[in-house]
Amino acid sequence: MRVSKIATLLILACFSLSTGCTSMSAENPTIETRAQSEVNAEIKGVSSQVLDLIALQGDVSEPGPGVGKCSEGDLNTHYVMRHTWSFWGPNKATLEKALERLKRDLPDAGWEVKKYGPRDNPNKTLTLIADQPEMKYGANIEFWKERKSDGKPMLLVMIVSACYRVPPGETVERY
Repeated sequence: MRVSKIATLLILACFSLSTGCTSMSAENPTIETRAQSEVNAEIKGVSSQVLDLIALQGDVSEPGPGVGKCSEGDLNTHYVMRHTWSFWGPNKATLEKALERLKRDLPDAGWEVKKYGPRDNPNKTLTLIADQPEMKYGANIEFWKERKSDGKPMLLVMIVSACYRVPPGETVERY
């Protein structure tokens, strides 16, 4: 599933404004050095936590995490990890209540809800934006009343990590 550039920029902007990085690398003292495989495994766990908090039976899209470019740093050594997936099956009212439940339950799991409400778009898409500052992740979760492909309602979940630098001697693997 393709995610619009606007949605990606929104989540990155929200995340970078509210969490930031705390460890150091030689090039930029604010970018932590972490193995890409470690962040890949961790973001899967973060996504699973969000799915568990949705607490509904339904279908989940299959794509795994992908690697993106940081807003700064070298393309070969700096990266962000993104995991975008969708959840569908329950009716509109049930999915909307699930998003409300996420707003309520995410803080108990270490997340800070930064924004909740309709987006300024023609569909007035109900959106929840949250940060997990301890683990350095951001989430943008949207309730879509109708998917373009089949008209069914869904939740679109986008999780993004902080910007990281690969360990010395390694290069970013793009996938």
